Amino acid sequence: MWQLWLFFSMCGMFYTLLNMRWVMEPVRFYGTPTFDSLDHTLVFVANRLFMAFMTIYVFPTSLIVCIGATVLIRRVLNYMARTDQITINLFDSDNCGGLSEFGLINALIMGIYFILLTNIVLNMQSHRSQTWMLVLPLIGMSIVIALQSVLAVYSIHGCVQAKKQEALTNVSRRLSNQLIDLEKSGYFPSDLLALRDHLLSVRTYPYSTYINGVVNLLRLSPALLGVARLVFR
Repeated sequence: MWQLWLFFSMCGMFYTLLNMRWVMEPVRFYGTPTFDSLDHTLVFVANRLFMAFMTIYVFPTSLIVCIGATVLIRRVLNYMARTDQITINLFDSDNCGGLSEFGLINALIMGIYFILLTNIVLNMQSHRSQTWMLVLPLIGMSIVIALQSVLAVYSIHGCVQAKKQEALTNVSRRLSNQLIDLEKSGYFPSDLLALRDHLLSVRTYPYSTYINGVVNLLRLSPALLGVARLVFR
């Protein structure tokens, strides 16, 4: 992993040096003066040091932590799925098979990506800039957030979906038999219908109701940040 960290760190160093060059002549590159231009010496130095620390160390380290955690989660879940070790409770209060802990971990990883995404948007806003050095990472981070919400826990989705489908098939078979008996007894049990409705409501991805809302918000965050930038530009 250190090779990948070094690559991200070198990219951060390149961006820091390029940004330093831009703010030395902000009107030429941004079309407008900036708060951290060379005309404001103390702010210029402080912001360059802060940016160097963030882009060369903090961001690469955060990305490596997220990537490493995602790879570990996928490997563990894939192994557990292959060996049938994932315990699924379709009646758990989290309404996602009792596996919401995995969804919480994945949402926290997405939250780190969201912080990086927000930093890019704020940089674009503060400098009134849409350079390719900011647009490309913005697009890339938006795609990563969407993929992270699905791919990292896809093994769980497959297992819960299979368990849910099996239960629905059994309930449907019993409902069909009860429908035949209805003509004879005139009685149709409502508990099977309630059971079917509950099974249909079970989410196959490991997100509880609250976390599912947060994940959907994170998926929409690139669009929401884009709209906010247009409103406050």
